[in-house]
Amino acid sequence: MARDLEKPENNLEKMIELSGMKKGEFAEAVGHAPGTISKYIHGEISIPTKELSKFAKVLNCSPMQIMFKQPPMPLLAVNRANFRYVFDPAHPAHKEFMDQSKLRVIWRFAAEYNHKYRNKVVYMDHNFDPNVMCVLWDMDVNHPDSPDGFLNYGWLDGAIELVDFTAMIENRIDQNAINHYAYCMTEDNVLHYGLLYKEKPNSRTWSLHAELFSEQHNLNLRWACPSLGFITRPELRNIRFDNVENQTSEFINNIEKRSFVERAGFKPKLKRY
Repeated sequence: MARDLEKPENNLEKMIELSGMKKGEFAEAVGHAPGTISKYIHGEISIPTKELSKFAKVLNCSPMQIMFKQPPMPLLAVNRANFRYVFDPAHPAHKEFMDQSKLRVIWRFAAEYNHKYRNKVVYMDHNFDPNVMCVLWDMDVNHPDSPDGFLNYGWLDGAIELVDFTAMIENRIDQNAINHYAYCMTEDNVLHYGLLYKEKPNSRTWSLHAELFSEQHNLNLRWACPSLGFITRPELRNIRFDNVENQTSEFINNIEKRSFVERAGFKPKLKRY
């Protein structure tokens, strides 16, 4: 069983307030003494896992909304190992993914085998700017087909990388991404990751370098967002994944559509989810 090294305050009092119930009414509805509910609220005793579902049903919310005060962080993308996929050597778009010792960035989650990542959010008891999303590193280092080279990066497996996606919304290359690790969208809607740099100072194209990803050169980029850092072993830090209809991929698609229309001379308003 994972140890919770951090014991954040729960959000029970706020959810009771939002439900319109009094604390005494809630205590009666869940079959607990008011004093017990008070102890839950103030963290004197932990809310049992088996009680969370009952509380959530009464309050018409999710268990995670009771456990965490901070809103969830959307999952922008997943860095996944190429060996977990089957590629067509004759397909032009698949050529760069044929190296089974590398990772690739997936973000649309449209394919059936990527559906498990759709509508994923991350709950954590840390306050971040609303324009921060996260990326999951899913390397499968314990899989029998995992490349030997992945063992040196095993500490990244399951890690959460924080990304400032302000530049994605504003359709620009963040200056903080240059000469640093970043997530970059090309003009043809392919999301890449790596150390962003220019091979020639006055070049209009960009290059990306990362040990675990294929080298990229002569890229025409629409936007680039800087990595802010990693959270390793999230399961030991009271960080939880959940499924929420957050429509992150649709949000990104709307940004891409807006970018296309703006280049054609129009500037529509962006609908945020």
